[in-house]
Amino acid sequence: MSAILGFSLFPEFNFSRLRLLGRKYKQNFDLAWQELCAKDLAELGIKTGSIAEIIAAKQKVNIKIYLEKLAELKINFIDIFSADYPQVLREIYDPPLVLYKKGPLALNKFCLAVVGTRAPTDYGLKATETIVRELKPAGATIVSGLALGIDTKAHQTALQNNIPTIAVLGTGLDRIYPRENTKLFENIAETGALLSE
Repeated sequence: MSAILGFSLFPEFNFSRLRLLGRKYKQNFDLAWQELCAKDLAELGIKTGSIAEIIAAKQKVNIKIYLEKLAELKINFIDIFSADYPQVLREIYDPPLVLYKKGPLALNKFCLAVVGTRAPTDYGLKATETIVRELKPAGATIVSGLALGIDTKAHQTALQNNIPTIAVLGTGLDRIYPRENTKLFENIAETGALLSE
């Protein structure tokens, strides 16, 4: 349902509004995108002042070009209705309509987050390494944020021990931050997953 990419570009469209629109258009979101009009937006409770802006901005969105750009960057997208979308994330108050993903790892796995300071002590780094390594028998996927410090150590330890790892980024997947983790980013993309909202 590539039209959900279009809806995700507008902050006014949250999961609740998208479900209402889905009911009206019998879950045909491509048709909903094509037919979207001021009346639909008003029925969704979108403020009058935003309706004209959304309609005008929608005319400039070319989903085909957007998909081509994602393919060129080897980035996939997972919409909120996909079976690949993390079930637990779908249950939060305001889940993202789309996740952008790079890498082969499936997301609906037993995951444990390991996050911490960007300026860890030697003890903190050793503790992170030990904890991550000892989680291997549990079959956990290690999730962290690719930041310097503890996050980096968690991802590195996971990769060194053939433990699946997912990096959830605060930037888009077309921009590596921090730059110091470029190689780590690339390594995770080979066997794990890089995710961004």
